[in-house]
Amino acid sequence: MEWVLAGAILAAWFVFRAVKNKERSVHALQLREFATTPSSVDKDLSETRAREAWIDPRINPDPRFTDGSDQRDRGLLALPPPSRDRLSAIRNHARWIPPGESVRVGGISIDAGMFYLGGAFTGSISDRENNCLVDPSCAIAPSGSDQSGSLLPYWPSYSNIPPVARRTYLDWLPSGRKDPRIGIGYVFLSFYGLERRMLVDAVKDETPALIAEVRRLLALHGENHSFRNYASKFLDVADLVKGPEISRPVLSPELRNGYEMPLSVRLHLGRKLASATSFDGTDALLWVLSLPDTYLRTPATRCFDELAELWQMRFASRYPLGLKVNPPKTKLKIEYHAASGGFECSLDLSDSETGPLPDIAAVSAPLDGLRDLLNARTDELASYSRLLGCQTAL
Repeated sequence: MEWVLAGAILAAWFVFRAVKNKERSVHALQLREFATTPSSVDKDLSETRAREAWIDPRINPDPRFTDGSDQRDRGLLALPPPSRDRLSAIRNHARWIPPGESVRVGGISIDAGMFYLGGAFTGSISDRENNCLVDPSCAIAPSGSDQSGSLLPYWPSYSNIPPVARRTYLDWLPSGRKDPRIGIGYVFLSFYGLERRMLVDAVKDETPALIAEVRRLLALHGENHSFRNYASKFLDVADLVKGPEISRPVLSPELRNGYEMPLSVRLHLGRKLASATSFDGTDALLWVLSLPDTYLRTPATRCFDELAELWQMRFASRYPLGLKVNPPKTKLKIEYHAASGGFECSLDLSDSETGPLPDIAAVSAPLDGLRDLLNARTDELASYSRLLGCQTAL
């Protein structure tokens, strides 16, 4: 009897050990699966880290991506690795080609000059700094047919535009850039080089020629608002670079330009403020005409000379001793932001006699009265303007 009881106990012990071993095996397998299968918390954490590591190119655009009408809308087309010819061209540093020097690019002879040729500027660290360069290593098409510039992005760069567009640009350069039908993107490519030559290379003896070229391009393509804005600001700064003289700008119905007062007006009126001199009628009209929010109505533009005469009479009646304007604490300074996006520079606008000039753009106190005066003179000319309009229609 005792032997039977002992055998039953021993059999029960073996069954218990077998069950325990099986449970341990299952538990170990679960541990291994748990170790290799992330939990929902771990999965969420890894996805969060992935999102943080990815930088949205619309927020932080890469200058290598040049497709699109605006920097925030550029496509994500990665450039291919540089070829051997491209690397050789990059080592070939850029140089300015003056008018009269003949060079050949892709079999095209160019002697009009006024552009940069080469692979890269010395010390450049981004593609945008080199966007005006005519890189001879870049492929060009047998013929160019993109006259309208439809293949160019908002910020064109010679090395990143299609071969057909490069050919169109190279065909335009030898003609002296005289075709008024050329797409504005090609005009900007040329302008990028002109502003760099003026403000980075700072070759002062070339300043008159550079100013003349921008004025010529502006006359041909000034109907484009963007180019007119950039070219006008360039000419304002170029006049300052050319010499320290400050002169009063000529009255014009087109003084307003872009979102800032013209630099020429700010310099002239800034000197008046610094010397505590009252504004005369011409100064006051310059001021109000150059404000970004001044929009002249048809009677004022059609009869501008008459408007100026009426203004002088009414201004003299209202301000017989001139308009006294208190100078602001804000000083005039200019930071030139290149149209190419390739550089920025600051200019010293101190007057030799008065030192740093006050910035008239920071003054607003008497402007409501001047605007009322301008509107009233415009109303006085309304009937005369309609009469001129009818005569012109006949």
